[in-house]
Amino acid sequence: TIWGGYDTGCTSRVVDPTKTVLDAGGSGRVLVLNAPTVAADFVVDGLTIQNGNVTGSQGAGLVIRTNGNADVENNIISENVHNNSAGGGAAIFAHGIVNINVNILSYNSGQSAAGLLVSFAEELSLAGNIITNNSSSGHGGALYMSENRTITLSNNTISNNTGDSISIVHGESLNFI
Repeated sequence: TIWGGYDTGCTSRVVDPTKTVLDAGGSGRVLVLNAPTVAADFVVDGLTIQNGNVTGSQGAGLVIRTNGNADVENNIISENVHNNSAGGGAAIFAHGIVNINVNILSYNSGQSAAGLLVSFAEELSLAGNIITNNSSSGHGGALYMSENRTITLSNNTISNNTGDSISIVHGESLNFI
């Protein structure tokens, strides 16, 4: 679990992603949580993740790989660039339950999945997110969802993205609330 928003002495927390900024300075990935062979559960809450810039495998801002669950909530993920692949803002490969809630994903770019790439989830829920001004030369300017079993989208604002705004590949069940 990575929680942002603590005061200097870490005695109190206010969920404000501008208080904890992870910045790659335009060189490399910002944050990678990697446990692809075990069912580790990851939580990323209350961070600003910005200025990742990569060429190579997927993900420039946030990358999560696990056989477990992933919760990504209350974050700002912005200005991340993937030069030749997918997942400019965030790339999440989790085989359990994935919750993407109350995030701002903006001004990210990639060949596809400029804002957010999510694959392999048993259950995927996106609620209350603002996904805007992401730029893709291919599919998924805002979202690219692949191989997820059940997908639920509720109360998201998706606007001003270039490329196909939302791409869903091989989903079994899709719910809009």
